[in-house]
Amino acid sequence: MDKIFKKRSNNNGLRRVVTGFTMWKYVKAITLPFTNTKAYKLGIINATGEYLKDPNKLTRTEQKALTSFDIMIFDLKKLFTKIIDPSIKVKLKYIPTAIPLLAEEAAKYGADEAEICEGLLLYLHENNIDIEILETDPDLEDDDEDIS
Repeated sequence: MDKIFKKRSNNNGLRRVVTGFTMWKYVKAITLPFTNTKAYKLGIINATGEYLKDPNKLTRTEQKALTSFDIMIFDLKKLFTKIIDPSIKVKLKYIPTAIPLLAEEAAKYGADEAEICEGLLLYLHENNIDIEILETDPDLEDDDEDIS
């Protein structure tokens, strides 16, 4: 996505997929309720994202369910609960409204807001991901591994 970070690259197609995938993973993670995460299902966190187990004393299975990315997302989601504006809180809970909100914020740091939205929507389309289905079925989560 040449326009996003205003860099030149001969590998624009790969950057579009990586950026689209990265944004999709991020947006999906911040909109996923704590109760739908692997960490919650394994009893590592509670429904509000507070730790029930010491992150430094987890089993291998638990460690796989609580990655650095997950910890960052959980911390961000806990920060989101402190947002005063209720309309922003609601927008961050749903994928279709979170995408433009996050793109708008990225634009403040030099990213191209339209290009982020277009790249993410293109990634979703190319990978046959229907965000309307995800919004109506909160149990859908891309489980890379079975936690049982």
